[in-house]
Amino acid sequence: MSIIAEHMINNGTDVRNKVKKKLKKSTAKYKAAANKHRRFKSFKVGDKVMVHLRKERFHVGEYNKLEQQKIGSFSCLAKD
Repeated sequence: MSIIAEHMINNGTDVRNKVKKKLKKSTAKYKAAANKHRRFKSFKVGDKVMVHLRKERFHVGEYNKLEQQKIGSFSCLAKD
């Protein structure tokens, strides 16, 4: 293999590694910014919770935006 080909391979590998590092760093930055405003809830087995049904959970033709989407309190059965 020629010296130029080896140099191109090494250069390409270095560029790919730099891009991966940069993407991981920027992804972590975006994740930290998004999680800053989130509230993480931890429920115990037996706690009462309200269930909010999203539009995607309804069958086609059943969804009505004026219908109530929050349904009664349910007990947590298990914790993952």
